[in-house]
Amino acid sequence: MDLGVAHLELWQFEEAIDAFGRVLLRDPENTEAMVFCGMVLRRLNRFDEAEEILSRCLALRPDEKFAHGQLCMVQFRKKRYNEALASVDRAIALDPDLAVFWAWKRRVLLRLDRLSEAAAASARIVQLDPAF
Repeated sequence: MDLGVAHLELWQFEEAIDAFGRVLLRDPENTEAMVFCGMVLRRLNRFDEAEEILSRCLALRPDEKFAHGQLCMVQFRKKRYNEALASVDRAIALDPDLAVFWAWKRRVLLRLDRLSEAAAASARIVQLDPAF
């Protein structure tokens, strides 16, 4: 697992996917590796693969907040904005104090032209992390 994280921190995405894949070969239900793998696949614009592994993660562990957050961004990039909003809302329900989830929600709301709700999300971001 640490090797995958190290590759991720160095922006060596293909190597990170390989490392997380080896973790999943040894432990096919390792939801942490699934979330990391989904995040890297998303960064590589491999959205279908990212969605598949994140959905598999959530089937095993429905309360995995980061899987919901990553799934939001995959759905956003696939222009499925209402689904993205539902995913980020689930992430926020699990951890309402994580500013990045509110930032993702603001981004989705802006795309949906729901400006007053986006402004409220912005206010929540500043409240949680003024340096964000």
